[in-house]
Order: sequence, then C-alpha cells, then structure tokens
Amino acid sequence: MLLNAWLPDPINWTEKTGAETKAVIDPACESIDATDFNVQGIRNTGLSLSGHVADALQWLRDVLEQEGVNQLFDELGYLLGRHINQQFKRVKTKARGKQRFYPVERLSKMG
Repeated sequence: MLLNAWLPDPINWTEKTGAETKAVIDPACESIDATDFNVQGIRNTGLSLSGHVADALQWLRDVLEQEGVNQLFDELGYLLGRHINQQFKRVKTKARGKQRFYPVERLSKMG
C-alpha cells in the first residue's frame, strides 16, 4: 500500500526534529495500522495549500506523461510524494506577511 511507503518520511521527520517523542509516535503508528481507510476526496479551497495542490497535480501529470502511463506504480508514487513534500510552500497572509513552510510540517502541527 502506498501509505506504507509514504508514512516513514513524516514519521522520521517528526522524530528527528523533536516534534514528538517515540512514546507518542509508536501508539499513533499502531492506531494508523489498525485503521480501515475509506479514501474520499475533499476539495481544499484554502489559499495556503491550493497552490501546493496545483503544483502537485502538475508534477503528477508531467510524470505520467513522461513515463507513458495512466497511473503510478508504488515506487514512483512514493518518489513523487517525497519530492513534493520536500518543497517549500510560500504564502502571503494579512497577519504575518509572507511565509515559507513545508506542508508536511504544517499538516503535522495542525493534525
């Protein structure tokens, strides 16, 4: 499953940066393993992520076209996701002006 290939990156980041301890991460991973995922699409209209989503969609389209396929195999999906999650996102806010952040980092703080 793609989740199993993708999940180690944010988990390792969370532990390496000290955002959470292993005592918090391990039970969370067990909970994720026990979850039955029903995938649903939700349109995010927030400006802070819409540009990142548009970029990710364009990268996906480019990779599919370059590879001559209509869906990604797990390894390529993992590599594309890793690339996308290592990109800074820049946004403007009224309160704080321009900001740069990693979407995975922001997601983990919000989640």
